[in-house]
Amino acid sequence: MWGFCGRWRRVRGWDGFAVYILGLTQKGQTKSEIGGFVRRKSDHLHLVFVFLRKSYIRRGMTMTNEYSRSAFSYACTWIWHDQPAVQEISFTRPEPPDDEKARAALCKFAHQYGVDRNFKKENDVPRLGRVWDALQSIPRPEDENYDEAKQSVAELAERLEAAYGQNAWSAASKFLWIRFRSPIIIYDMKTWGWLKREGKLGSFRDWKSAYYGFCDVWRTEYQKREGEIRVACEGLLDVREYLPPVGVIGGKLVGIPDAELEAIVLSGWFRERVFDDYMLTVEANSQIGTDGAK
Repeated sequence: MWGFCGRWRRVRGWDGFAVYILGLTQKGQTKSEIGGFVRRKSDHLHLVFVFLRKSYIRRGMTMTNEYSRSAFSYACTWIWHDQPAVQEISFTRPEPPDDEKARAALCKFAHQYGVDRNFKKENDVPRLGRVWDALQSIPRPEDENYDEAKQSVAELAERLEAAYGQNAWSAASKFLWIRFRSPIIIYDMKTWGWLKREGKLGSFRDWKSAYYGFCDVWRTEYQKREGEIRVACEGLLDVREYLPPVGVIGGKLVGIPDAELEAIVLSGWFRERVFDDYMLTVEANSQIGTDGAK
């Protein structure tokens, strides 16, 4: 493994080496396997940003704003986790999805996002088979129709709760996001915690009203920050060589093609997920007593 790390360092420099080390933990490597380099994901992100700041300084540039870290963090998450799932599950696929591959991608995505525990295994049904069937039955919300998107999440959540007997609002929002992306808004306890701590959320009578209220507040807070998040996302194009590779061609590591990367980081759905990453990071760091901006 360290031989490959050395190769990565020679190809991308120490910035790229730090990014690769971050990737090892997200791909399930243990602390001993990475030589006890750092202890947790937030440490890795901090390490990456130490090197990226040095890279910016060498180029006579500065980090854009407080959302730059989350823009880079979500770009890594997209490459490692979300894009592979989207390729198998998204309704935008050029051909109908292969059910077996789609279920496998859905299982992996559910595990990575911590919602697989809500869905028990069934002897006579493929793992998450009923989830996949229900997901395919939900029509795509119209672009920027956030009310319709909330209704879609409610419909899927209620179906999954009836089928599995577990709260499924977070899972439903995540499954529908990987299927449609925007205008679906992902519900997560940490983003809820951040909005609650900011004094933006009150009490709700049930899960449906809670999710609807969460989405309304989420949209309001996102719109306040969208300009800064857009600038941070545009800044990724200046450090594209430090993003993780997507494959190997002719023995060389290759990244996302420039045109594809530009289309991704300038899209509205990417900016929305950067806001999610920002809230998740700040809330997680508040719980361990660290400053997410450092």
